[in-house]
Amino acid sequence: MKDVVDYDRGRRTDAVDYAHKLQIWHGTIGMLKYTCYGSILVYLANMRFPWMQRQTLAGKAFVVSSFSIFGLVVSADSHLLSHERQQGSVENEVRRRALEDLSEKHGIVASEGQIRRWVMQKKAEAEKEKRERELHPTNQS
Repeated sequence: MKDVVDYDRGRRTDAVDYAHKLQIWHGTIGMLKYTCYGSILVYLANMRFPWMQRQTLAGKAFVVSSFSIFGLVVSADSHLLSHERQQGSVENEVRRRALEDLSEKHGIVASEGQIRRWVMQKKAEAEKEKRERELHPTNQS
């Protein structure tokens, strides 16, 4: 049972690290895009409107930085939510396959622990098949 817990903890750590990197990357890209949008908007407003020309540099910088922060937060959050939604659908598909397989072959309603063991067993079988293919390549000429 310990190997199941360690496997799950390692998988979660990897998933959290990947989600964190994804959030940083897309947040940075969103921040850069919205900084450009804010800068262009402030420039155009400065050229057109007298009340914007009277604003101090700090006021204009506040508008641009507000755009930057908005882009950072919205982009990072939307990509993280999209990633979580995708991960959830993949995990639900694996859970559905495990439930079907365990109920057909063993006639049981599987618990979360049994599903985790089923996933580990399938991964071990796939790894074994991969090693066998590497050791005994077939000539498909």
